[in-house]
Amino acid sequence: MEQLDPHIEDLIIAYLSETISTEDNRQLNAWLQENPANRDILRRCHEIWMTIKAEHQATNYDWQAGFAKFNKRKQEQLRPVEPRKQRRIFGFVRYAAVLIIAVSLAAVLCYRQGRNSWMGQLADASMNVPMGSTMALRLPDGTQVNLNGGSTLSYPQSFGLKSRKVKLSGEAYFTIVHHTDQPIEILTSKMTVRDIGTKLNITNYPEDSQARIVIDEGSVELKTENDTQASIIVAGQEAIIDKRSGHITILNKQSDGNAWSKGELIFHNTTVADIAKRLERTYNIDISIHHPATANKRFYGTFSTREQSYTDILQALKETGTLRYSTKGRHIDIY
Repeated sequence: MEQLDPHIEDLIIAYLSETISTEDNRQLNAWLQENPANRDILRRCHEIWMTIKAEHQATNYDWQAGFAKFNKRKQEQLRPVEPRKQRRIFGFVRYAAVLIIAVSLAAVLCYRQGRNSWMGQLADASMNVPMGSTMALRLPDGTQVNLNGGSTLSYPQSFGLKSRKVKLSGEAYFTIVHHTDQPIEILTSKMTVRDIGTKLNITNYPEDSQARIVIDEGSVELKTENDTQASIIVAGQEAIIDKRSGHITILNKQSDGNAWSKGELIFHNTTVADIAKRLERTYNIDISIHHPATANKRFYGTFSTREQSYTDILQALKETGTLRYSTKGRHIDIY
């Protein structure tokens, strides 16, 4: 049975356990760019990791027995396959490779959690998405979340027991399972979003001066650090938040908030500076803009990230006659 390169397995384990070095993270990102299937493998590994982590952080878990159980499962997965069965399982090779990794991750997790179980504390579950990748996950209450590149989502292992709070840095689309007596609260830099039954997109990267919320269904309460009273944003609206002043501007939404997770980049009167940031996060590239006047130019357009490369998009902008660019590896200079 085929397996992933052991070095890639080590990189995935380091990434999921949050011990990955800068160089190893670069290698992992390069591997993710090689094939869309690799990003799917990482996503499934992350989901399995979080499931195992939640199960094994119970204070009464038998760590020694758990390790033995997972080691046995790993050996069973590595058992040679008879020729007559090879065709039958061909379609499951990738799944099996993920399962083998998951078993290895579980063994590591059993050891680490067993070592720290005496503390009797539950660590936050945290998901970090590399640039150029996306991740889909389900929270314990059934809420669906799509995370964009360069984003982090975390929540306590006690999520749903007394409250439903998550922390977000970056961009995410939420399809929230609504509970009247226990609304979800999304805590992000400079503001808190409280669900009133919603499908919404939140964009709030640390380096951005503005945050944005787009409501596709339902409504939310939005409260910034400086607010004494929450603002209500409803379906068909979007809010732009100045993170420095806390000022909120509410407009009619310009596009589907979930477009990016469907492989669409939609620019609606968008500055070149903002376009560059979105291309960096989507394609895992680095862009430098050398003239402020160019950075402030605005464009309209819709592109498919599944069919068009970042050079296709840059070429389309260049053909307007308002900018030019040059590339060197994965670095782009815009003039």
